[in-house]
Parts: sequence; C-alpha cells; structure tokens
Amino acid sequence: MTDVLVSSLVSTILTNLNGLLVGESAILGGLKSEVENLESTLTTIQAVLRDAEEKQWKSEAVQNWLWKLKDAAYGADDVLDEFAIEALRRKLKRHLKNRVRSFFSLENPLVFHAKMAHKLKNIKGKLDVIASEKHKFHLAERLQEIEDMSDFDWRQTSSLVNESEICGREKEKEEFINLVLSNSDDFSVYALCGMGGLGKTTLAQLVYNDKRVESHFGMRIWVCVSDDFDMKRLIKAIIESIEGSPCNNQELDPLQRHLQEKLSGRKYLLVLDDVWNEYHEKWKKLTNALRCGTQGSAVIVTTRMEKVALMMATTAVQVQHMNRLSDDDSWLLFERHAFGMRDNKEDYTHLEAIGKDIIKKCGGVPLAVKALGSMMLFKRKESEWLAIKESNIWDMPDEGKTVLPALKLSYDHLLPHLRQCLSFCSAFPKDYAMKKDQLVRLWIANGFVSCRGRMDLHDMGNEIFNELVLRSFFEDIKEDEDGDITCKLHDLVHDLAQSVMKYECCSIETYKTFEVPKVVRHLVFDTGSYLPPRNKDLLKIRSLLSFVSASDEFLTSLIKQKYLRALRLQIPYLKICISVDKLKHLRYLDFTYSRIISLPESITSLQKLQTLDLRYCHNLSKLPNGLKHMKDLIYLDITCCDKLTCIPAGIGQLTSAKA
Repeated sequence: MTDVLVSSLVSTILTNLNGLLVGESAILGGLKSEVENLESTLTTIQAVLRDAEEKQWKSEAVQNWLWKLKDAAYGADDVLDEFAIEALRRKLKRHLKNRVRSFFSLENPLVFHAKMAHKLKNIKGKLDVIASEKHKFHLAERLQEIEDMSDFDWRQTSSLVNESEICGREKEKEEFINLVLSNSDDFSVYALCGMGGLGKTTLAQLVYNDKRVESHFGMRIWVCVSDDFDMKRLIKAIIESIEGSPCNNQELDPLQRHLQEKLSGRKYLLVLDDVWNEYHEKWKKLTNALRCGTQGSAVIVTTRMEKVALMMATTAVQVQHMNRLSDDDSWLLFERHAFGMRDNKEDYTHLEAIGKDIIKKCGGVPLAVKALGSMMLFKRKESEWLAIKESNIWDMPDEGKTVLPALKLSYDHLLPHLRQCLSFCSAFPKDYAMKKDQLVRLWIANGFVSCRGRMDLHDMGNEIFNELVLRSFFEDIKEDEDGDITCKLHDLVHDLAQSVMKYECCSIETYKTFEVPKVVRHLVFDTGSYLPPRNKDLLKIRSLLSFVSASDEFLTSLIKQKYLRALRLQIPYLKICISVDKLKHLRYLDFTYSRIISLPESITSLQKLQTLDLRYCHNLSKLPNGLKHMKDLIYLDITCCDKLTCIPAGIGQLTSAKA
C-alpha cells in the first residue's frame, strides 16, 4: 500500500510560479511565456489531483500516473528554486562589496537564461505527457462503481459486545464506570480518546452493557457517528435508536422537538461512537437539543482526536486516554485468536516464543493483535510463523480488512500538508525520539509549511506539530528541563507512514556500504560508520541527516547532491572539508557537536538558508562576517559555543532570525 501525495507539492509550485511571474518577472527575460505555459499545465493537472489521490489505492494505473507526476513536480520545484536563487544573487550583487561578492557564483545572464530555457522545456515536456495520460485516471472511476474491497462496512458499530473475547480492559472499565455513575450534574459529556484500533468502541460497549450502568440510566442510546456529523441525520439516528423504528421527519426543527419530547424528564446515557467533527458550532447545536434530560444524564464520545475530545467533554478531567495492552494481555488475546479453545497447550508450545515476537509488531494495539492472531489460526508450521515474524504488518494478507483501514482512515482525514509532514517522520528509525524544533525546521526546509494569514513559517510549523499531537499521531510527548520537546511515532503509525512514502524516506542503520532506491528523497543515518551510496544515480536527495561522524569519502560525495534542502553532519575535523557553497538549494544546515573552528565565508552564499544549527560546537570561535546578508535565515542556534567570543557586525539586520 502506498499513497502518492503530490497535491501539496503542486500547490506550492503554483504559489511559487505566481510569485515569480508577479514579483520577479525581471529575471525571466524571454522565458515568461514558458513559465506561464508551465503554470497552465499544472493548473490543468491540479483540477483532478484530489480525486486521483483519493482513488489511487484502488487503481494501479492512477498510482503510477501520480508517481510520474510527483517526480516531474520535484523537477519543476528545483527549476523554480533556481530562479529564486538567481533573483537573490542579483539583489546582492547590487549591494555587496567586491571582496564579499566574490563568494557568489556570478553567472552570465545569457548563460543562465539558456540553461533555464532548456530545463523549462524538459519539465514542460514531461508534464504535457503526464497531463495527456490523465485519461487513465478514469479507470478508478469505474472501480468506484464497485463496492468497497471488504464484504462488510467495518466502520459501523453497535452496542453489542462479547466480553469473553476482551483482555486487559477491566481496570479502565471500572474507572470509567465510576466516573460516569458519580455524575451529579444536569448534563455531562465524557470522552474516550486514542489512536485507531486501541479499543475505544470496545470500552464504550463494556460500560454501556454493564448491569450497574443499565440500572442507573432509564434510557440508553447508541449511535455510530463516523465522519458525517450531520445534525438531521444524527437526531434521526438517536430517535430511531430510542423508538426502534424509522423516523420520517425530514426538517430539523420538528426533529429537534421530537427528540426533546423523548428525552424530557428521563435520565439517559447516549454513546456517540467514532466522532470526527472538529467544529464547535455543530456540537453546540446538538447539545442544545440534548439538554432536556433529568439530573445525571450523560453522553459518552469516542474519538481518535484529542482536539475533538477536549472540545466535546464537559471538563478535561472527563477525557480518558486509551492505553495500549500490556505484553501479557496482548499474548492472552493473541492466544485466544491463534489457537482457539484448545486446552492442550503442548500442541503449540513450539510456536509460543515466535508468537510472542509476532505480537511485538502490534505495539499493544488490540485490533492488530486480533488480526494477527486470526491469521495464524490455521498455520501450524514453524516456517509459516517465522515468515510472519519477519514480514511487515502492512504486507500481510489480512491487513486489507482490519488494521489497514482502521489506521489509514485517520491518515486520510488529514489535510495534504499534515499528511506530508507526518509521512516525512518515517525517515527516522522506529522508536526514535524526534525533537519538535528539529522536525518543524525540517518541514519548513522541505517546503511542507507555508504561511497562512498572519502566521509566519515558525508559528505555522508549530501549529502543525500540535495538530498531529491532538490527532493522536505523536505519542510519548516529553519536555526536558531546558524546554526541549520530543515525541515518538507508535510503531504501527511508523509502519503506515513508511508504507505511504514507500522508498522516498529511508533510515540507514548499518556498518556497511549501502545501496538505496533511486527515488529516495530523505535519508537518515542513525548508527554505524558508512561509505557513500553505491548508487551513482542517487542525485535527488533533499534531506540527508547524519547522526554519526562522516568520513572524508562521504563528505566528498555530498557535493553531487546539488538539490539538498536539509543537511545534518557531524564533522570530526578542525575545518569543514566540503564546499557547502555548491549546495545552493540548502535551507537547513546542522553541524551540531562538530569540532569545527570556524565557518568559511563562502557559506554566506547559501541565500536560501533558513536554519544554521551550531549547538555544542565547542571549538567554534568565529562566524562568517557576511552572515548579515542571509536574509532568509530564521534559526541561528549557537548554544554552548563556548569559544565564540564575538558576533559579526550587522547581525541584528536578520529580522526573521529566531534564537
């Protein structure tokens, strides 16, 4: 399963194209018509993009079309970036002294236009071919006429539950029941929150069917909301659940009055399962219709989004976050599904150790545990179990009916730029503690973040991070004594993000020479010593993040990566041994913990640089004098640069920079 996400990239390119035509038309020379044609082609393609992305997983032809489009779009983005860099270079040429200007590659305008004309022609040709192939997209429209891939609507829920099949939720059940039964307010709302597959619906069912709850409330109502938070539909569903028969009213006002008649003077419990609505006004309108029961009436909401839980719950105390199953409870649940009701454990003793390794893939998510357990029910050969142990959960034959749609549904509800930022996180190894500040800066460097209204890139990046936290994609959020925030991806979410990005994100943990796919864009080295990639065609990398010391050979190979947007290196030497000024597209440069003494003046030629991270460079004693000319610089971090005794004059001119 892959998800070729290209709409955000195309939107960014169109924004940049418009800015180029309006604000920097002088550098286009005779190329304005070519750029306008490129804009026209991309606009035509954009018209079908959203639909194509929604239907790609049902059509290989559509997915292949999107892959080709994405590759061409990256090329167009690189060309536009060269125009932007040239515009900055020309502005600096008019203001800088000759001794500083010598560090900038002053290209003959005629040569530049000839080179760009050739690149524009190539990009336009590729996009024209891709645009002409969009008829393949209609294959998905025919597939859309077929029912969903599964034989049942796995998103519909009911109040019925088989308690004998549930493990590890007794404590949470008791805590939640005590919370609901102790309610003495006129109207209270409680929320169960957590990622898909954790068992929110199951816990709600256990509470709903408990004898104490049944006797406490004169009326119990269960409604599956899903992503269609339509007032009329919901009120009709609540009335039908109460009456046990269809409701024929179609207008909102009589529906509300009918509901109030049914609830008035009664203590009721209403479960709203699987809520996605983020709009406070919609929720407020529904609660106005619900506030007519007697004292102690309550609503239980289940949702994957903390944002929704906090909005709907009466108080923050009434939000309960779902925990993952313990290893013991996961094994007990797996056992029930993998071995059925067999009493003779000797029949599967030889498989137990492998089974316990298999459930580690599930990360305590009951839905995944049950799916894997059911898959193993008719597998009795040790070789079959070992094959599952070594495979990725997304490659397993049963995932299309259970785990995949449950988790991917949350991903599909994200706006494109949020999906892009989340998917990028798969470049880091599993269980890696990602730093919030670093993530935001990398998102910005790769063009995933754009300004909206009065919010700058920094604020927008932080809002994206917070949004992903509130939607339960990030977990283990921690803040240290210095205020640095870290987070992790749940293993299954990491698998989902990795599956979405396919080969675009790659994490290397090896002590050997490696080879990675040609399409890789984001590459992370976490451990080991390494040599450059063997793949000589690997020239499209945009992020290269190394958390170990780099070898001379590797540093030399970096110069070929001319489209790099983000670079993190630990330089073990007393000087930088690469010509970073050749990496003109660079936005993010991180030399944390390096033993460099000074930065070369040529680094100031990186006019698109947004982040310069020099933390813990204890030997660093000098910054480039021309730093004040780097107008795009947002982040300059010189924390613990103990030998740095002075700051270059004019650095206060960097009005966008943040400490």
